[in-house]
Amino acid sequence: MPYNTEPQFDPDDTWARAVTLLTGFPMPSRKSLFEHLSSKEGIPLFRMSIEAAGKNKGGDLEWIANNLGWMKREGEDYYIPFYIAGGDGEHGSTAIKESMREANIIMIGASVEDGRARLLDQGSGGPSNEFTGILGDEWDSSGKAQYIGGPGGALSALVQPPYTTKGYGDAYGAGVADANAVDLGSFESVAQAFDRAKQFFVDHAATLNTWEKSLGREDAAWSGQAAGVFKNLLHALRTNYDGYADQMGGADFRSAQQTLGGYVPTSKYGEAMAQMQQVLAGEARRLYEAWHTWSHDFNYIHDPHHAVLSILDRVAVWVWVNNISQVITKKKADVIHYSTTAAFKENLVLEIPELGRTISGSLQDTNTWKQVGEAAVDLWNLHVNNVLVTAAEIALSNINNQWADASSAVGEPVETKTTSSLSQQTQTELAAQNKAQTEQASQKLNDQLSQLNNGLGGFGESSNLNGQGLGQAPPFVPLNIPPNVSPSTVGTGRDRSISESLLNPNLSTDNLNNPDGSKTALDSNGSLVTTNPDGSVSKFNPDTGTITTVSPDGDETVTDLNSGRAVTNADGSSTRLNSDGTLSTQFPDGTKTTINPDSGSVTTTAPNGDVSTSQLNPSLDTSNLGVDDFGSSVGSGGGDILGTAGNQSADNVGGSSPSSQDRTGEQVSYDDYDDPGARPLGGPSGTFGAGSAMSGNQTPLNPMPMGMGGMGGMGGMGGTGQSSNERVRNVLIDPSDATIDRRSRPISHASAGVEEEDLVDVRHRNATSSSAGPESGTNDAGQGARFTQSGGPRRADWTPENDDVWGTDEGGAPAAIGR
Repeated sequence: MPYNTEPQFDPDDTWARAVTLLTGFPMPSRKSLFEHLSSKEGIPLFRMSIEAAGKNKGGDLEWIANNLGWMKREGEDYYIPFYIAGGDGEHGSTAIKESMREANIIMIGASVEDGRARLLDQGSGGPSNEFTGILGDEWDSSGKAQYIGGPGGALSALVQPPYTTKGYGDAYGAGVADANAVDLGSFESVAQAFDRAKQFFVDHAATLNTWEKSLGREDAAWSGQAAGVFKNLLHALRTNYDGYADQMGGADFRSAQQTLGGYVPTSKYGEAMAQMQQVLAGEARRLYEAWHTWSHDFNYIHDPHHAVLSILDRVAVWVWVNNISQVITKKKADVIHYSTTAAFKENLVLEIPELGRTISGSLQDTNTWKQVGEAAVDLWNLHVNNVLVTAAEIALSNINNQWADASSAVGEPVETKTTSSLSQQTQTELAAQNKAQTEQASQKLNDQLSQLNNGLGGFGESSNLNGQGLGQAPPFVPLNIPPNVSPSTVGTGRDRSISESLLNPNLSTDNLNNPDGSKTALDSNGSLVTTNPDGSVSKFNPDTGTITTVSPDGDETVTDLNSGRAVTNADGSSTRLNSDGTLSTQFPDGTKTTINPDSGSVTTTAPNGDVSTSQLNPSLDTSNLGVDDFGSSVGSGGGDILGTAGNQSADNVGGSSPSSQDRTGEQVSYDDYDDPGARPLGGPSGTFGAGSAMSGNQTPLNPMPMGMGGMGGMGGMGGTGQSSNERVRNVLIDPSDATIDRRSRPISHASAGVEEEDLVDVRHRNATSSSAGPESGTNDAGQGARFTQSGGPRRADWTPENDDVWGTDEGGAPAAIGR
């Protein structure tokens, strides 16, 4: 037979809601259970008729006593006779046969056996069917039977193996749909799934850790940048897997809980599943035990017809005491006459203490008997509430509270420890390496300049340079430059003090602090990046003319500013691309900034009209640092080192003028510095070469190569030693301190086909032995020393074996001043 599978319980019926929730059984509406079990007069659970008593019945107390009550007369389920005297109180004689009435009561929907109604058995829900009464009335008892008997079977199926209500159907025409079925075994399956997931992370984290360690060894078979990137990938995966496993309980976790099937979880999530299963099973048992107590009560409180019988018994007692027993009979001439006492009552007044209500009305009025049926329904509901609803409220409360604790573990998401992409990790690592290398290079350069300062400070105590002894000159100030100082104000030379460093302008990004609290910086790709206080970031690409905005929650918006559009930022400011390629931002307070992405210059117009300029990440300009010009300054005679008369400030170390011109007025390029003959330390402009304009008692800055009879340097002994200018340059620039830059190698006839190699981003001096130069007229040249001079503005062709650094020839003289 087809089952009813749709729950229809009342929203305020906690018992029905709990049964449906825990089992999936479709509980019907309790309020409408007896709508199809009521008489035409609306009396629930029974129908009745009131008739005049037959002749000779009145006055016969013995007969009345034998017929009053449940199952006393054939054809009626309950029989109650009573007298009518015209009202309550004392009345005179009247013929009995005209005064006695009979209330004949038939139960609706009760079990019938041998033509007689019977109450429900313990634990039974009674018949479940539609039927037609002998008077043609259509009734239906299926709802009552399903409500009373259905929960017991469904709860019993859930708390016993295999712990599921799937496929359950009862004898009352109701069943559990597969979609609504509850399977406690599923909790164990989910727990095992969580445990397998945790074990996966544990096992694979160990494997990844082994791989990562093998790549990190010095004798690893695979090394280099690609291996490093792969090692970063392994590290990120291993970190996340370890994190997942730890959050799920760790490798050695073993739960104190176990499932109904005896399984012991090995993860916190599995433990939560076992705990939730046990809680649900325990509360299902609570409901089943409550139902069993209610349905097996010796007073048959689970049967609504028994509640009707209980009320009718009270009415029968009241009628006997207050009506029948208050009638006095007398027989005269074979005619029976009766009278009533003052205590006689024909209007029922019956207290129902359990319900706190009174049934009242004339015994011959059907509305009074309707109250009897309604009181019986309320009494049945009272027992449902006292036993079943109370248990359901406790069960649902326990499930809610204990599941909340268990669910907190399951509901807490597993966090990923490492969320950055592989490219971000690689960039971060490379940036850290570059920063460390740059800081090391900066520190070494400071140390070298400090050593140079110390050497110069005590070198010429007995000598004189243009009338001034070097030892009398103000001491050099070491170039102690913090690695993160702003490069925009670095300056050296005659008119600027050594205050900042341009060693690596990309090491830290200067920020433009905007009025709204945002900061704008120029990144290494030439794009302008603005970070707002709310966490949003906008990036303008000058090559494409587009601005990309990323909100704090990760939403990305791309706007093309080439069309003349302006983009409105999160702070209310607006940004527009100008025709000359600059980017202007107008802020709500009236401030306006214009940034040139190519040069990094920033023009800020304040609300009061004041205009200021600043620089974002200026390009590397070593002409301001004076490193390469230092050699020319040292070899520029007169006053380039210590001033015109030896009294210049030590701030003029580097000596070159801002125009980067030498003393002859010729523009000097960096290419010239690659040629040892281009800018000799001993030259025609009063420099320190042997043929300079110095007097005989003047000592060259580094006299060793030019003395010794033209031996070309102490280590060379054959005219191929270093000149003094090479030594100074070697002091200032050390190839080991350089930053590696990946760039194309110049192609020459000697190295065609070589595409790319790692080059040191400093101006290496080509390997050469040089004398003071063709114009110097030094004794070195006269001793047959080889002379080399660059013929063009920049040397483009070389071979690796020639790519050495000046001043480092094997067997050469000791390091220059300060080394």
